Amino acid sequence: MTVLIGRTQATASGTIDVQPGTSRLSVFTHIIENCVKRELGVDELSILYFSLELDTL
Repeated sequence: MTVLIGRTQATASGTIDVQPGTSRLSVFTHIIENCVKRELGVDELSILYFSLELDTL
């Protein structure tokens, strides 16, 4: 995920474990609220890029 905070861009990546049947919107919201905003210490940001894919080959 790449976000814009003011004039600064930040990119975060990693894996997240979710239960089968969890919606993409639910995962997106969880990542924004509990990971990105908390880790970066911001309340407002703009999403520039988001990708959610299975971590399997």
